[in-house]
Amino acid sequence: MRNLSESEAYVIQTLIGASPVTERALIQQCHLPRSTFQYVRRRLYAREWLHDRYVPHPRVTGVRFATAEVLWPFAARRAADLQRLQSDPQTVVAWSSPNVIFCVRLTAESPPATDSLASSPPRARSLRMTCPATAEGVPVYFDASGPLAVLFGLTRPRSYPLRIRGLDPPPGDNGEERPVSPDRIRAAADLVAASERRGDFHLLGRAVPPFPLGLPRNQAQLVADGFVQWRVLPDLGRLPSFRGRILHDFVFVHGTLIRKTTGTRLLEEIVSECGVYPYLAMVDGDRTGDVLLAFLAVGHGTERSRSLGRKISVQAFFEDRLHAITIVRESMQWLRPVIDHRYEGLMSHTGTNRAE
Repeated sequence: MRNLSESEAYVIQTLIGASPVTERALIQQCHLPRSTFQYVRRRLYAREWLHDRYVPHPRVTGVRFATAEVLWPFAARRAADLQRLQSDPQTVVAWSSPNVIFCVRLTAESPPATDSLASSPPRARSLRMTCPATAEGVPVYFDASGPLAVLFGLTRPRSYPLRIRGLDPPPGDNGEERPVSPDRIRAAADLVAASERRGDFHLLGRAVPPFPLGLPRNQAQLVADGFVQWRVLPDLGRLPSFRGRILHDFVFVHGTLIRKTTGTRLLEEIVSECGVYPYLAMVDGDRTGDVLLAFLAVGHGTERSRSLGRKISVQAFFEDRLHAITIVRESMQWLRPVIDHRYEGLMSHTGTNRAE
């Protein structure tokens, strides 16, 4: 299998953390000639190592809660569990391996315990938590820029962390959140649906001030105002190694806070003290104290990386802050996406009776 070139690594790292700025700004960040940047970007998308999504702000969809679950399914129920996830429009991400199923659901109300995949007989073992879909509840939302910075040997990522809310849309005249109009909801729904159906949608990710190139003005304004977030996502299972380093394992950490803290504070402490960057962080600091984190472990060949420039070990960090800790490690080569950032179903559940 071929390795990633330095040019490919530069372009990936630039696009993963990009905001809809000008293409000239992206090229300047990448430090590559324009022709090289454009050629490498086309190649990355053609090989399906990168793809685009437009992620709606929770205000647009009415989403108030995020629920994550790690399930150890019975073999006889695996197909039924996956079918249940695929038929649920509120499931936005789902991955499957021979050992586990991982999924994230976004909902308007906190789902009951009976809504768990493990609630159907026979009872399977699972880890499940629900937290508010806010900047504190989900301080990092599927942001690979941190782990990829480690993979590429960079000192730090440019834009980490990317949150579930992205930019907050501008408030009303009184400083409070304005309801989202039906016209904006429909425009956002069209944009989200298009990004999930078109393989060449990355061409619309390029931007000229103040609007992304190729987007209708109403949709471009949604991106500029933060109602929809442009995200460039890597296919983690397809990315080749870089200088012998690879994304080796997916690691899930679940536990309960010993001392009350916020999601943002916990994330900052993990990064500063351990030198690692969670790919996903969910923290219910005000209610149950539950925490679920997902990491992308970087390894060298078949060996896991053991020296990441950390001040203390990750295990010691969590033992000091969490109890009832469960750690799940799954090889990247076995984990496959079943639902890959599917937000169109959320839009169909959004009411159209709001008015600004």
